[in-house]
Amino acid sequence: MLSLARHLFSSRPLFKTAASSSDSSSSTAIVPDRARYHVFEMDGVDFLIGTGDDGRLDVRDAFVCDSSSASSSSTFDDEEDVPTPSYSRAEGHDSPDLPQQPLPFIAVPWEVRFDGDTLYKKPAWSKLLKVYLIAATRTEPSLRLDLTQVVSLDAATRSVRREEVINKATNEDPQHTTLRIR
Repeated sequence: MLSLARHLFSSRPLFKTAASSSDSSSSTAIVPDRARYHVFEMDGVDFLIGTGDDGRLDVRDAFVCDSSSASSSSTFDDEEDVPTPSYSRAEGHDSPDLPQQPLPFIAVPWEVRFDGDTLYKKPAWSKLLKVYLIAATRTEPSLRLDLTQVVSLDAATRSVRREEVINKATNEDPQHTTLRIR
């Protein structure tokens, strides 16, 4: 553990390559510096979504890493025997339905919780199963959500996809618009 902490604060990047899941060959894709990605730690998987200099997320630049087996199935760095988790492209990252350019998003977590049971001595737990990313535009002095641009990150399928949005509202007033996730 101390070796991993020493590696995290060194000048070398921790993650070097990622296996590409888009084709069946053994090609690898370079994972740039982790600072260029926004990390969503979900149930059993970490999503890395590409981030621009202005903070916009590029959902087409998405990697996943199995966080539950990172220590057992990871490769080792030659220099210090530090486990390097194996990254792969998220399913659907190249879908034409995803936004073509980076956008500012608001993240809405979909979480399952158990508050624990003191009688049966069951500890509390929570699992983050999905994250919904809703596109946002800044209109001074507030933030306006674009409910037609909803993208989900799914921990179970390790995928990124654009969600279908059905508008059932009769009025177009954005203050009375509701997004219902089913």
